Amino acid sequence: MALAHEVQYRLEVAQDMRLLSPQEEWLRRELKKLCLSLASFERTMARLRSRVSYLREGDANTSFFHKQAAFRKRKNYIAKLKDGDRVVTSQEDKQEVM
Repeated sequence: MALAHEVQYRLEVAQDMRLLSPQEEWLRRELKKLCLSLASFERTMARLRSRVSYLREGDANTSFFHKQAAFRKRKNYIAKLKDGDRVVTSQEDKQEVM
């Protein structure tokens, strides 16, 4: 991928100075397509590696798992509800408002 980027860069620099031949223009376009597809492939591979790592470490009673669970609990917690002019914070009052 680095080599493709380098050749593409040199062709773009040459294009700034002169008109590219049809073969050079074709090569530049093909390299650009190749770089985009390789970048997409690298993102997909990174996402899959991350998912595998998450599944491997996810529920092994690790600190990582407990941090994720605590985050979800905090995110889903409703600290207070507003009912008209009244603000309720206790669990019983929140259940009553709901």
